[in-house]
Formats: sequence, structure tokens, C-alpha cells
Amino acid sequence: MPFLHQDTFPEITEGSVAYKNGAHLFEVIGLYMLMAAIMAASSSKVLGLAWSSHIGLCLIAKHVLVDKAGPPPPMIALWTATVAAAWYETGWTNFKPACEKAIKDGPMKLHSILLLTGFLPYMAAETVGLSFPVLGMSALDSSYTYSGSSAFLFGMLTVWLGLGAYQEYKGIMEGKLFTAYHYALSAIVYFWAVQPTTSTMGVAFFAAPHLFTAWCVFLVITKDAKRA
Repeated sequence: MPFLHQDTFPEITEGSVAYKNGAHLFEVIGLYMLMAAIMAASSSKVLGLAWSSHIGLCLIAKHVLVDKAGPPPPMIALWTATVAAAWYETGWTNFKPACEKAIKDGPMKLHSILLLTGFLPYMAAETVGLSFPVLGMSALDSSYTYSGSSAFLFGMLTVWLGLGAYQEYKGIMEGKLFTAYHYALSAIVYFWAVQPTTSTMGVAFFAAPHLFTAWCVFLVITKDAKRA
């Protein structure tokens, strides 16, 4: 936030306690505005609460685990319980046929193609220690080093990506499952993106899951009125 200390508050220097607190404040304000927009877009307040509180929990995780800045444990527990209760109330019911078809024909099909042609070869290469220029994990995250454990994890990820891509491409996977796992995937990707060791290129390169999550949310809102 260069405007925070260069224009409005020139006496605040980057890296100071005041700067960090101001950054947290703006993040929380931004979160509440996004939550309000989500609640307004969804006619189902239960699902709107699930979506918005889910995003809020991601920001809390950043503040607590990355920034080491709070909030206090009772609020963390209350927010976590709210997320769990909202998703439980939402339930695991099927999408309307129109919504299910739209997800399978749109984001799920495109996602499978991107996995098969891009991310699957990428993960397979990282498994054997081959890192692509500019986009290799060592370039995207300064904390990354190739090791036996990373080879094991990337190898497992390659297998599961291949399985998922096949099920998505063939339409075997349900649209609701594709949507649900992207809710979790976006949270994981966000938590990695806000780590101090993640590069700007890394944030951009792995931003695709957020686009698919947003696409699915849009289709749920527009094609599944009973749920949205």
C-alpha cells in the first residue's frame, strides 16, 4: 500500500508497526466489503454465509499463521464454528441439471485440458528434479529445494492430477464435487500465495484455481436458484 505512507500518512514508514497494522486494517475492510457483495449476490443466505465466512477464515489463517497478528483464540474458534455450521447447513444436495451440465461443459472440461497439457507435465517434471525456467518451483518459492520428500509429494500429486483430469474430461466427476474441491483448493493456494517466500510470478502462475472457483460460483448463482 504505497499510498498509505507516501500520500495520506507520509510519516509512516514501510515495515513499521503502524504500517503493518494499517495493512491488516485495509485487508479486513476489503474482506468485509467482499463478504457483503457475496451475501448480496446470493439469494440463499445460508450459502452466502458459507462462501463469505469461508473466505474470512482464509484471511484469519494469514493473520494468525503468517503475520503472527491475532485475532484472539475465542474469535478464531467462533469463526471456524460458523464456517463449519454454514457448510453443514448448506448440505451435499445435487445441483439442478442445468447447473450440473453448465459446470461439466464449461469450467470442468477446460480445467481437465489445462491439467493434462500443462500442470500434469509440470508436476511430473518436478518429481524427477527438472525445473522449468522462470516457472519452476525453485523460482516461484524461495524456500523450495528438491529432495526425496518433494519428489514423493510431487509424484503423488502427479498421479492424483492425472486421475482427476481423466474423470473431469470424461464427465465422470460430478459438477458439485468439482465445485466443492475448488473451494478448498482456492483456500490452500491463497495460503501459499501470502507466504513471504512466494514470488509475484508464483502468485500469478497458480492463480488459475481462483478463476475456476469464481466461474463455478457464478454458475451456481445463475443456474441453481434453489441453492444460490
